[in-house]
Amino acid sequence: MLDKELDDCIGQIYQQAIFNRHEFLTMEHLMLGLLKNSSVVNVLNDVDCDIPLLKSELLQHIEQHIDSLPDDIEVAPQPTTAFQRVMQRAIYSARSAEVPIVSGDRVLVAFFEEPEC
Repeated sequence: MLDKELDDCIGQIYQQAIFNRHEFLTMEHLMLGLLKNSSVVNVLNDVDCDIPLLKSELLQHIEQHIDSLPDDIEVAPQPTTAFQRVMQRAIYSARSAEVPIVSGDRVLVAFFEEPEC
């Protein structure tokens, strides 16, 4: 089970993907959503991450590299395989640690375990 803040973040990126007419929820969408999560922001601040710059670069990447579907096609964004792997890894990690709720910082760790990150 996802904590409420993480669930809300994922819901927001899903709605944003619909608004932008994106076919897929990508790793970039996920990271953008995680930047709204307090536990993730705390971790990133601890390592002196320039969060505004990261957000700006993610938005630029999404705008330049992720195509929008035509207006006549119904949009129901699907998570990419990498997105799904990250979420599954975070859930498995929480279960292994006997933690009933998955938080954003656990997803962040799983994100960076993804080979292409």
